[in-house]
Amino acid sequence: MQHVARHKSTLILWFAALLMVFGCTPVPQNQTSQNTIDAYGVETTVGETTESSANVARQHRRTLQMSKDASVVVWGLMSGRRVVSGTGTYFEHKGYHIVITAYHVYDDPRIQGALVQSQSGEMVAGTMIYSNSDRDICVLLVPQMRTVDAARLNPIRPTQADEGLSVLYTGFPGHHSYNEPLTFNGTLAGISDSSGFVIMQSYAWMGSSGSGVFDTRGRFVGVLVAIDVERGLFGPQLQENVVYVSPIWAVGVEEIEGILEGR
Repeated sequence: MQHVARHKSTLILWFAALLMVFGCTPVPQNQTSQNTIDAYGVETTVGETTESSANVARQHRRTLQMSKDASVVVWGLMSGRRVVSGTGTYFEHKGYHIVITAYHVYDDPRIQGALVQSQSGEMVAGTMIYSNSDRDICVLLVPQMRTVDAARLNPIRPTQADEGLSVLYTGFPGHHSYNEPLTFNGTLAGISDSSGFVIMQSYAWMGSSGSGVFDTRGRFVGVLVAIDVERGLFGPQLQENVVYVSPIWAVGVEEIEGILEGR
C-alpha cells in the first residue's frame, strides 16, 4: 500500500518491497421525499418520515452482498508472471465492464500487464484506460466476466460523506486468496489535510489495496489505498485501523465516461 502523507513517504517503499516479495452515514433521520436507486438498481422512494431500522438493515445487507459479489483480485504481470496483487471492484457502467483499483499496484515500469481474477478462478486480461498517480486510482477495461456480478457505479457526493458515515468494503488482505473474500465495516473519521484523502476507521492490510469502499446505501465512496504509520517507541508503527481512501469525487466519473465513450 502507498501512504499519502508527505512526511511519511518511506511507507511507500516499505510496502512496495513487501508487495514484490509476497506476490503481491448514518442515515439522515428526517429526509425530504426523494427517489433513490438502491445497490441493485431498484428505484425506491424515501419518505419524509424517519426510515425504519428494518429498511436500513435491508439496505446494508444488499450493499454488503453487492460489495462481496463484485470484488475481484487484480494482478500485475512481469515477464508473464503474476508478481503483485491487490483488490478491485468490477462495475458495469453504460455498457462497459471496468475494474476500479489502486494505481500503485501497477506503479512499477517492470509491470507489463494486468489480470483480473474472480472468486471462482476466472481470469481475464485488463487494459488500463485511466490512471492518476496523485489520487492513486486506475481503471481497467475488461471483457464481461461470467462469474462476477457487476456493481453499479453510483458515486457519492462530497456533501454526503460526513464524519460518522457507515461504510464497508470487501478485499483479500494478507494470506486470504481469491476464493476467500473478507468484508469489513467501517466509519468515516475525517479528511487528511495533507492529501485530501478520506480517513476511515476500519481494518486493512497488504492485499486490501484497491478495494472499493461503499456506504451502506450502495454509493461508491472511493478506493482504499493506504494505512497510517506513526512513530512508536521502537520505530515506525503501522496503524492498520486508520485507513486512507482516495475519494471518487476527486477523480470524476465524467472523466472516466469520456474515455470509455471515446474508444
